[in-house]
Order: sequence, then C-alpha cells, then structure tokens
Amino acid sequence: MALRRSSIIHCKGRMVEVVGRDKFVKSLLPPLTGGKRVVLYGPIGIGKSAILHEVAKRLRTIGCPYGLASSTATLHDITRALLQVYPEYDIEEWSQQRIRGRMKIAAENRAGVLLLDHFQDIGTASKGFLKQLWTLKIGILAAVDVEFPRDAARFRSLKMTDKRIEVPPLDKDSMMTIFETAAGEHPLPRPPDDKERRAILRNANGRPGWIKMMGQRAGKPRYWNDGRLLTGLLRIDVSSDIAGQYLGISFPKLDPRSSAPPAKVERGPV
Repeated sequence: MALRRSSIIHCKGRMVEVVGRDKFVKSLLPPLTGGKRVVLYGPIGIGKSAILHEVAKRLRTIGCPYGLASSTATLHDITRALLQVYPEYDIEEWSQQRIRGRMKIAAENRAGVLLLDHFQDIGTASKGFLKQLWTLKIGILAAVDVEFPRDAARFRSLKMTDKRIEVPPLDKDSMMTIFETAAGEHPLPRPPDDKERRAILRNANGRPGWIKMMGQRAGKPRYWNDGRLLTGLLRIDVSSDIAGQYLGISFPKLDPRSSAPPAKVERGPV
C-alpha cells in the first residue's frame, strides 16, 4: 500500500513527541489494547523509538502486559518480545515452536501488546506467526525506519495494518532546545552564531535523535578550529555513529587538523 501524506499527525504545527505527546500516546492505547496493529514510520532519528518507550511506560502504568523488541529482524526477536507478555512459557526445555504454540493459546484469552522497534524485512516464518497473532488479543505497534522509497517495502510485511502514522519532523525551536540541553554535558566555548545554527538545523533535518547527538558532541575540541564550530565534521561523525548503531557499519573518523592526502587504495587483479 502506498504511503499517504494524510497519515502525518501534527499537533498545532509541532511534532507530537513534544507538543501533545501525552495526548498522542494516550490515543494509541485503545487500539493497541484492543488488538489493533499500528505502524509508526519515518527516517532514523525522527523519534519513533522514543514514542515506543512512552507507550511502554503508559502500558506499565495501566497494568497491561507488553513486550518490547529493540530490533525486529527475525522470528526469534518476535518470540522473545512475546515472552515478556507471557513469561510463564519461557521454559528452557521446550522448543521455540512449542513455546509459540502455548503463547498463542494464552493470547486467545489474555490481551497483551507487542512493541516492535526497528522493524526490518522479516522472513516467511515471521510473517506467518504475526498473521496468526492478528486473529488473537495481541495489539502490535511497529516502528519502521524509512530512509528511502525502497524502504517502504517493509510495509508489505504488515499488510494487515489497521493504522499507519508518519512521524513528522520537529520544529526548529524545539530542535534547538534539544541541542542546547544536550550540549550541557560538554559546554560549548560559545553559543553557535546564526550561520552555525542554520547549519545545525539543516544537518539534523527535523530529527531529534540527530540533533541530540550533535549537542552531546559539539563542545568537544575536535569540532572547533580557530573559534569556529565545524558543523560539517559534526554532521559526518553523527552520520557515522547513526550508521554504526542502526545499520551495522562504521566509518573512520576524519581529523580536521590533518593536511595529509588520502591514502591510495591498492587494488588487486581484477
């Protein structure tokens, strides 16, 4: 199914995570506790994980059992999350298949919620198991990272989704508040000037996760040269860290004071 801009939820022009977050989280609870399937989608760092953790806190408050998978790529990930809802079936001597069968029986009579973060392309077995859960009293909230149009293919794994919500970019004022708060860990030599602020906001592109990481790093000597904040280097390092954290790859750190040319790459026979 195609992504629709009408799915975007705003609250007075601001992202639901900052203005009206409580109201937004509360609005998710009835469908989830009623066995519905909801998908949050958007780029890495836009705040989907934060919303899932807020929902988890609220479910804990009302006494609704839930399971949270920090990454959802395999059937094992889904099984471990569901065992948080029905821990009595976490029996070492049992096979995974037997455990899943018993949990499905339990889910026919006892409601619960699955929170599936960083939902990835899953296999046939995982899709089949999720479809079986859809007929039971299990609500599902899945967070899908969508960086490029091709990433939307992951929605096909949840084609029975009841509701899709695109998490919109955060407004500039709130973004700078996050930056300034995060920068308190490593105070800056001076506040960013207007040009630097524009570069920081442009690089973060409305993603609170990114600007928080920028704020945490910006006070380090590495990002200052002759009294100037090296916003480009800051962006590169944060991009590298994001890639390493979520995509499983890493890049070497650049030294802004090094004038040495890049090393030549030796190639073997083709």
